[in-house]
Amino acid sequence: MRGKMPELTIYRDQEEIGCKEIYTEEVVLGSALEGTGILLDAPGVAPHHAKITYNGKDYSIVDLKTESGTFVNDEKILYKNLVEGDVIRIGPFRLHFHAPPETRIVAELDPREPEIPSKASDRERLTLLYQICETIDLIYDPEKLLDKSAELLAGTFDADTTFIGLLHMDGERFDLTVEKAKEKPCPPSSTLIEWVKRNEKAFLTSDATDDKRLKKARSVMMHQIHSTMCAPLFDAGGMMMGIVYLDHRSLSMKFTEEDLRFLVSICKLLSSAITQARRHQHVVSENAALRQKSGRIELIGESPKIKALKREIEIFASRGDSHILLTGETGSGKEMAARMIHQHSRRADKPFITLNCSAIPESMIESELFGFEKWAFTDAKKARRGKFELADGGTLFLDEIGDMSLSAQAKILRAIETGEIQRIGSEEEMHADVRIISATHKDLFEEVRKGNFREDLYYRLCTVEIKIPPLRERREDIELLVKYFIERFKHEIHTNVETISPEALEILRHHDWPGNVRELRQCIERALYCPSGKVLLPEHLPPLRRSREQSEEAPPLPPSTPEGRPPQLKEIIEAAEKRHIEKILRQCGGKKSEAARILNISRYTLDRKIALYDIEL
Repeated sequence: MRGKMPELTIYRDQEEIGCKEIYTEEVVLGSALEGTGILLDAPGVAPHHAKITYNGKDYSIVDLKTESGTFVNDEKILYKNLVEGDVIRIGPFRLHFHAPPETRIVAELDPREPEIPSKASDRERLTLLYQICETIDLIYDPEKLLDKSAELLAGTFDADTTFIGLLHMDGERFDLTVEKAKEKPCPPSSTLIEWVKRNEKAFLTSDATDDKRLKKARSVMMHQIHSTMCAPLFDAGGMMMGIVYLDHRSLSMKFTEEDLRFLVSICKLLSSAITQARRHQHVVSENAALRQKSGRIELIGESPKIKALKREIEIFASRGDSHILLTGETGSGKEMAARMIHQHSRRADKPFITLNCSAIPESMIESELFGFEKWAFTDAKKARRGKFELADGGTLFLDEIGDMSLSAQAKILRAIETGEIQRIGSEEEMHADVRIISATHKDLFEEVRKGNFREDLYYRLCTVEIKIPPLRERREDIELLVKYFIERFKHEIHTNVETISPEALEILRHHDWPGNVRELRQCIERALYCPSGKVLLPEHLPPLRRSREQSEEAPPLPPSTPEGRPPQLKEIIEAAEKRHIEKILRQCGGKKSEAARILNISRYTLDRKIALYDIEL
């Protein structure tokens, strides 16, 4: 007798369809079976697809030379020994392998199930509980909380290595880790940590060096990790948020199942404490950010065009929930206008969510907009809310909507018309109360005429159209913008600059600003690195980008040779390079180190080119 038989829990398209015991030494899986085989009837499954065998010690699976293949833990196999927790994939089926108890060298606990420590009267454990509770009350910084908790756990369990890690939102990498070592630091077993992350269960082994699942773990063999236990941390919603790991590296020291149950209880307290510490940290950061803000969002400028724009925004923002289309050139301030509209609307205390449509690949746009359920596709390891769901009750800003594909436009149109959205992988529809503000630098009506944009969506989005004027049409605002940017960046850059000279300001006023306010901002930010005094001078300004409309002459071509042949490409490039170096040197007042930095070349290279082109300083 082998005791309790191993089991296969069978899923198809994320739905559990049955559980089968393996009670013979050989069982075949396929789509056309008789007798004791396991029937998997679906396209992509061969009549005799794979076979599971038992040799008296181990269970293994072999692929029966199929075209579509057999996979274990998403790796294609011909033959593989099976261990507890392995996931077999055949066609659309996933079969979770559960080994009989005597083949396991681990104790597994689901920390979400209620557990009570076996020896609540143990003095050391009661002391640890008291100290953990005291720590929770006194420490509000997540890193300090983890550090103190790791210290307490290491002392109570006399562990050689104690590790606590908090997971990033992607559920894969750690955002914050704390490690305590009795002697020299040794890394925890990454194989064991990955097992706990994948299975979301606590893990205990009395001898890791003899555990089949850890036989490929280099850290276990290299550092002779013997007894080890690891437990997950869960937030209030049941999502895994971190890991607690302890190990012994001596054969004389072993963790027990009682230790694991006690650790699971500690993890529940610690999870609650971490959640509270994170909330406290978020509130502190939010308050600091609010204190730094100078007040409500405002468009900077006093020109007639910007005043008219502000009036338009206040009218259309506060009198209803009509969808608004913002049009204007790149860098003119469309997102700032959208935030101002939201700020003046009845939705001001609700979320303002943004999505740059041009930055999202077409294959991802639906998941970004509507979200997805766990395992809706291969990489969907956890459910995620989409932009519509996040913006419920508030405003969704769709930037550069003119770059969105026609198929994505159809999906947005349906959401706008019905007010209903559906996550990928879900059959349930949910209501989303969202006001949409869209923006584009394109002529959407012309895009409709060309067939690049849906006419019905255009009229849905363009209930109200607001045009953002380019900076060249409101040059009188340049001085206010410059002063604003100096004040904003001078503390970040640690400069003494307080104002700009009239000559430098005049240069900025006469530029056409093809990049609009964004270009002016970058210009001032870069210029602030140059001066040591309090005034920004013309020579501090970086080279300004020419627009197509500007009438500046192109650099002169080198003259024809005495033979009358036209200049070669190399000669043209050298002439342009010489002219540009001369211009930068003039702007820097002949300071070669500063000119080399602006040109992004070494001082040696600049000296060589000055000599090569015979440039006079």
